[in-house]
Amino acid sequence: MIRSITTKEDREIENKKSRVQTRHIMFYASLILYPVIQWAIFWLYVNVDTIALTFMQNGAEGLEFAGLKNYIDIVPKFFSEEYPEFHNGFLNSFHAIFINIIILPLAIISSFAFYKRVPFVKFFRVMFYLPSMVSMLVLTMSFRYLFENNLNTFVGPVAFVFKSIGVDISWLDLTGPSATFWPLVYIYAIWSGLGVNVIMMCGAMQRISEEVIDAGKLDGLGFWRELCQVAVPLIMPTVGVFVFSGVVSVFSFTYQPMFLAMSCQTSGGYNYQAYTLGWYIFDQIRSGVTGRINAATVGISWSLIMLPLILLVKFALNKITPDIEY
Repeated sequence: MIRSITTKEDREIENKKSRVQTRHIMFYASLILYPVIQWAIFWLYVNVDTIALTFMQNGAEGLEFAGLKNYIDIVPKFFSEEYPEFHNGFLNSFHAIFINIIILPLAIISSFAFYKRVPFVKFFRVMFYLPSMVSMLVLTMSFRYLFENNLNTFVGPVAFVFKSIGVDISWLDLTGPSATFWPLVYIYAIWSGLGVNVIMMCGAMQRISEEVIDAGKLDGLGFWRELCQVAVPLIMPTVGVFVFSGVVSVFSFTYQPMFLAMSCQTSGGYNYQAYTLGWYIFDQIRSGVTGRINAATVGISWSLIMLPLILLVKFALNKITPDIEY
């Protein structure tokens, strides 16, 4: 009798443990299932479908296998001036790297100035962060209107000032060769992108120990020596992340030139001078099945061309930006 009761109690305990374990498994599965579904749909499926499209062509009866034909047709166009939508788009995409090269020292100096609590720091902080809090489309339109000189009813403030001194410049006119469009893209991209990077650099500098700064003061370090010899070496991991992000930004460099050039009659302007490959992909995706095949082929080809540079930059950054604990 005692043995049967013990066995019954043991079974109840085992059943209770089993139910608790099942609930734990269901709970963990519910936490993992949602991100797994997102990964499967928005990463795995999208990338597999994109790669598969590059080997297809739009035939009379739908998609047909084309082998490497799309790559053979498109990749040489990146390096041929006979195809300006590809050639200029490919070259213009590298403007993103040069823009980030300019932003990097500005972000470091500005962040260190904020860290050192220079006069009017709150005012400058708001001015730096404001572009990051406004929609890119609204920000771009506001910037365009500063230089607008093509409308009959409106002349932007900057264009008006130049007109008043006898200099009539069509800043954003892309119907012919333009010497002013890309400088404006640089100014706009630096102005709009500086705030986010200043936030990132400020966060890294906040981790610098006060003892390190005090030791520098005892050694008589001024603003610039403290910046170059103390702050920058200690935030090199963050600088490395910024540099790597700047290199891969060539893939996402689309909307800055696109929004600034949105008044031009032809996509990318005269001879596609404002075009980037990201803009080309955007246009092709909206143009049907053949366009999606071209967009997929350009995207994969571009990624393969950039891969050696990205790996080289990553290798170099691992060497010069080791993890620092302080």
